[in-house]
Amino acid sequence: MRPSLELIAQLADVDDVVDDEPLVETLRGVVDPEDPRRGLVPSDWRLRRRVGVTYLDPSLRFVDLAAPQTMTHLRTALAKRAAELGIDDIDLSTITSRQRRFTQDCARYIYEQVDEAGNPLYAGIRYPSRLNPDWECWAIFDTRMVHHPCPTETIHPDDTGLVEAAELLGLTIESVRKGDFLRP
Repeated sequence: MRPSLELIAQLADVDDVVDDEPLVETLRGVVDPEDPRRGLVPSDWRLRRRVGVTYLDPSLRFVDLAAPQTMTHLRTALAKRAAELGIDDIDLSTITSRQRRFTQDCARYIYEQVDEAGNPLYAGIRYPSRLNPDWECWAIFDTRMVHHPCPTETIHPDDTGLVEAAELLGLTIESVRKGDFLRP
């Protein structure tokens, strides 16, 4: 939903997007129709998804990728794989990077850790977002999730979490009514 850097750079060179009909058609549904520098959260994206709450079983164990002990262990355990991928060091920036092949290898390594009896050690991982280190991300291995879910609901355009994310990321939220937008 965030415009790519390439698109932002190209838009900086356009004087008057409104008069360029082919460009406007190309961007329809991708960016805010009144401000092409803002990405768009289309109403159909919201309507195809649900938001809810679940309570995880407190006995679940998670690997904290930001913990120094974790990074020290992963530097050794994944050194060969990192070298194969041309990665010259393993640190938090590597683990949270867009180098999906390596980040998936890291998650797989953690997923495959078992105790002496062959039981999985971890239910998932916790890591800081690459977009903002103050944001926590949790990846829960679906086959190991022990939880107590609550009912889900449609994501409304004025949902507090959605509005906060849209404001932080410079996104416009499309309402269900045509031409109705929320620009936090």
